[in-house]
Amino acid sequence: MTTTTRPFIKTANTTMSMMFLVLLSLLPAAGVGIYHYGLHAALLIVVSLVSAVGFELLFELCLHRPVTIADYSAAVSGMVLGLILPPSAPLYFPVIGSAVGILLCKMLPGGIGKNLLNPALAGKLVLVLAFREQMNDFSANGISMLTPLTQLAAGNTISPGDMLTGRVAADIGTGCTLAVLAAALFLLLTGISDLMIPAGCFLSFTLLLILLGRHGWNPVFLAAQYMGGSFLFTVFIMAQDHTTRPLTRKGRFLYGLGLGAAIAALRLLGYVEDAAVFALVAM
Repeated sequence: MTTTTRPFIKTANTTMSMMFLVLLSLLPAAGVGIYHYGLHAALLIVVSLVSAVGFELLFELCLHRPVTIADYSAAVSGMVLGLILPPSAPLYFPVIGSAVGILLCKMLPGGIGKNLLNPALAGKLVLVLAFREQMNDFSANGISMLTPLTQLAAGNTISPGDMLTGRVAADIGTGCTLAVLAAALFLLLTGISDLMIPAGCFLSFTLLLILLGRHGWNPVFLAAQYMGGSFLFTVFIMAQDHTTRPLTRKGRFLYGLGLGAAIAALRLLGYVEDAAVFALVAM
């Protein structure tokens, strides 16, 4: 892969190969989400993926630019957006999110590598701001459910085991901790990501929760905070976006420190479900 601006990096990886591997890594999370939340969750993922690719293709055809959808970057954005939607979201939500993420945040600035925000993250942000109530409705198959973090805040007991396997109320692809960690391990082993951002994030996030979270060193509380609210998906998947993360290892560690601190601060202020989204936008 080569770049048109410094620093120049030589590697056997191409954008296409890297994006394809990211897609593969997300399949277990998608599969578990569909298994738990049903057909509507599958439709949301498909609509999101097709919309993202379609908007990029339409933009390039209308402006007579080279077609780039074969590099899988639009497909990755669509897949990620679908996975971070609640399972009860209307089918037009991923269309709106893809339009914002692909057209406004990716293609208008010049395409892949020139966007200031992760397209999927931008789409999610707009949906949260415009449709806050629906984006916090985690019902599935007609059954209303509360997320583990919401239950924890209300003083209810939670099951870390259910959070591991995804038998909880959550965004489609973020509820199963095992699936998210499998994706993270795959990306680490293939060299697409590293541990610098997660290391910094876990350090600052954990310290702030222990010092200010009124639970001290409580393993169940900390485990729920790690596994809930899209924390792991944000840290291991979305924050690793090559366009928007820092270039150096030290920079990525400091970026992780800031991200973890921001997520902890927002959760302590009561923004339990959306903290990771707003924190990553800020970073």
